[in-house]
Amino acid sequence: MLDRWGGTSQGIIPFSLFTDKPDYYTNVEDFLPSGGAVSSGLFADASKMGNASAWLSQMAGGAPTIWMEDAVESWNVERNVTAAYAEANLEGDTVPYTLNMGVRVVRTDTTTSGGQTTPDDIWAGTDSWNGPVLVRGTFSANESYTDILPSLNFSLDTGEDQKVRFAMARVMSQPDAQALGKGANYNFTQNLARGGYEFVNGNVGNPGLDPFRATQADLSYEFYLDDLSYLAVGTFLKAVDSFPAGVSTPTRIADSTKEGSTIGQVNSTTNGSGGIVKGFEVAYQQGFDNGLGFAVNYTYSASKTDLESFLLINHYRYQGIRKLTFNVVGFYEIDRFQARIAYTWRDEYLSPDLTLETIAGNPGAINPEYRESQNFASFYDAYGQLDMSAS
Repeated sequence: MLDRWGGTSQGIIPFSLFTDKPDYYTNVEDFLPSGGAVSSGLFADASKMGNASAWLSQMAGGAPTIWMEDAVESWNVERNVTAAYAEANLEGDTVPYTLNMGVRVVRTDTTTSGGQTTPDDIWAGTDSWNGPVLVRGTFSANESYTDILPSLNFSLDTGEDQKVRFAMARVMSQPDAQALGKGANYNFTQNLARGGYEFVNGNVGNPGLDPFRATQADLSYEFYLDDLSYLAVGTFLKAVDSFPAGVSTPTRIADSTKEGSTIGQVNSTTNGSGGIVKGFEVAYQQGFDNGLGFAVNYTYSASKTDLESFLLINHYRYQGIRKLTFNVVGFYEIDRFQARIAYTWRDEYLSPDLTLETIAGNPGAINPEYRESQNFASFYDAYGQLDMSAS
């Protein structure tokens, strides 16, 4: 170890650095406070990394520093969007209503290009464990689509201090450029027993992702009790045509082992092809002349998609949508002073980052259900949060 690079450096970060240069590290408390294996940790101080080469030289003196482009982590997404829209506004004379109608036409042309790892890539580092892969593979993909997006907003005064509102629209949002790019980034590790470097896991982009597309409608009734108080109830429906979903799939990738390939988990984003979200919301606010007041809000959302999980055979709920949500807020506002205390509770929800993980089946399993590959859903837990502020 002491003869690395012609004896100019020991090639490792010596333990003595922890005592000789204590200002290069910082202790982070409450690390993984939710119940992880450790509650604190010693980390390199990021504020000392302004000059990366100088920082590395201080950490392991004499070690060579080489700047190289990581082609897999360097990709380009060129998106050209052309849009045209028309709008009309109407207002009733004898019937107290307002109506806003419009349509937007959007043409999108996207080209995604970047590097992609191959079995013939060249390792170019300062040591066998330190450096990037100089990828030889490249990819380029083009996607073009046109969306017609009509919308309508209607409001009717049904009585004194009462309103009924209705809205309907076709909506679209572009796919995340981070998910489009990023060529196949595969990780390999040396396995002497198998005679070479074996594939472990990886991440791939998906330049063929569709936009999020949906048709949605909302209907609500509002009753304004006074200048500071109101009651509102509403219902909503959203028919989803396409959406991005994070997936992890066992994939066989070529490597330099004697067998020539290995199966490992590959994370990517795929197109979900359908879903529905529907529910209702109730909101109430009460304010008093002395500046005190409170507000409560409750939302129920039911959803399902074409995604299927082994644990729940039926079509699964839409990612990121919580079934139950409520908020309670107390406030005091007078002159130049205001204070608020709020509690928010959110139900568990399906992860948008790793929606489904496919686990390879076991052909020798006693239970026939486990002999085939199965999909397992990933969730974020329900949580409550208390916030307080004053100004």
